[in-house]
Parts: sequence; structure tokens; C-alpha cells
Amino acid sequence: MRRRSAEKAGSWYPSQSSVLRDELKSYLSEAAVSEKPDLCGTPRGVIVPHAGLSFSGPTAACAYRWLSEKAQDTTTFILFGAVHTMNIPVPCVWTRGAWQTPLGDLAVDEDLADELVRAGVGIDQPAPHLGDNAIELQTPFLAYLFPQAKIVPIAVPPIADAVQLGASVWQVVQEFSKAQAEAGEKARQTVAIGSTDLTHYGQAYGFAPAGSGAGALEWAKENDERLLELIVKMDAASVIPTARKDRSACGAGAVAATVSFARAAGCRKGVVLDYSSSFDRHPEPNPQLFVGYAAVGFAGSGQ
Repeated sequence: MRRRSAEKAGSWYPSQSSVLRDELKSYLSEAAVSEKPDLCGTPRGVIVPHAGLSFSGPTAACAYRWLSEKAQDTTTFILFGAVHTMNIPVPCVWTRGAWQTPLGDLAVDEDLADELVRAGVGIDQPAPHLGDNAIELQTPFLAYLFPQAKIVPIAVPPIADAVQLGASVWQVVQEFSKAQAEAGEKARQTVAIGSTDLTHYGQAYGFAPAGSGAGALEWAKENDERLLELIVKMDAASVIPTARKDRSACGAGAVAATVSFARAAGCRKGVVLDYSSSFDRHPEPNPQLFVGYAAVGFAGSGQ
């Protein structure tokens, strides 16, 4: 069986199951998810960060707490991930086996993954997933909150086709679920998770247009807000060019695909559940190296 190991366990997040559970429980218990009209429908997708758990975990927890309260019937999570390790021209799907976590393995929804590849939304290629943190950092939350759910990991490069990708995945899911229902099987309840961090600011990233200090923090926040405004408006087509121009997301392809998926599923507006930066978790006297994080939820009507 193809099994993707928990490569970042012990560095980006705890490798001991009891320690990891305690940390996740702490973040989730502190996460605030207010009842907002635009989040009262069926959860269709979320945008979440993927830095080390002690940095971005509290922000990611806001999205996962919402899902844990509103999407417990989810049977499959489509994981659209940023691509850090390889320069790939097309989305790459992990179609077999499972992903290991310290809390137990998450099984891949092989039937749906095969259907997506057959439909041409991506290719069966595990290589871009190896060594990458974007999707792996979601697996502890999913193993903790949805241990019976399956996953379909898709590495999404920042290409224009990422917009169509999300809508196409939703269409395939709907057609596949219809075929299941006609065969007397239980239809899948599917939610998309898009993984990205926001502005990577500082000399180490080769990007410090506002110098350092409080002014730099504010500049980076405004840079992130321009992209978040597009996400909230569900303007998937503008996400990648804006992120490229502003250098405001490492996973713009994953974001565009998630927004497009949610829009095809009937969502008309996103809701920012939380925004923070690595500085908020690990402050320093003179801010000069930090990364932005956001959690965004999308809810739509119907089943």
C-alpha cells in the first residue's frame, strides 16, 4: 500500500500522539467561531495556513472548529495544497493508500481520486507531495476531528487552470455521488480545504519593501487584506495574478481552486474566521521576519 509518512512530525508538530492531541485540543478550545449569517449554510470549503503548528495552529483551528461543529457528516475532504518542493505544470493527485499521522492513518478516497484523474482534473503523481508541508499540516486536525473521513490530496501549482480545477472537481463529485445514489450506496459529503500561508516578509524571504518594525507589520497586513478581499468576494480569477503581483500567498493555486469549488457548490461569499501572523505567536522587539495566516470559511445551501 502506498503510504505517505508523517515527514514533519517531531519538527513542525509533535510526534507523540498524546502531546499532539493536547496541543490540538488547546487550539480548538480557544478558537472563536461566531455565528454569522454567511456561515449558516452547509460548509463547502475552508482556507487554512500550513506553518508549524505553534505558529499557525491557532488560526487553522478556527476553521477546523467550524467544520467540527457543522460538517461532521463529511466523508471526504478534498485537500488542495500549495506546492513548495517541485515546479509542476499541472495538478497532481495522490490516488492510493493513506497518509500517516501520529493519531492514525487517513485513508485516501481511491475511488473518487481515480474518478478525478479519469476526468482530467489532474494526474496521478505522488512526487510533489513528498517533503511538502502544505497538505501534511492539515492531517493532524483531520485525524483528530474526522478520523473516519477519507482524503484526496491534490497539489495545485499557481496556474490559470486552477480556477477551472475547483469547479471541475465539484462537478465530478456531484456526478459521482449521483451514480452512488442510483446504485443504492451512500453519497459522499465532500468539503474542500485549501492550504496557503500569506505574505512571507523579511530579508530571509527576499521581500522587505517596508523595512522592519511596526510599520512593516502593518504593511504586510494590508498586503494580505487585498488578497483576502478577493477571497471573501469569491473572485477566484483574480487570486493568482494578485498573489503573484503582491507576493501575498505561497498557495495561490490552492486558494483559487478552493474558491472556485465553493462557488460551484453554491457559496456566494467567504467569511474570514481569523487572521494572524507568526509575530503574534512569537513576537520579537523589532519585527523583521514574519508570515501571515488566515482562516476563511465558505458555506452554501443544499446538501
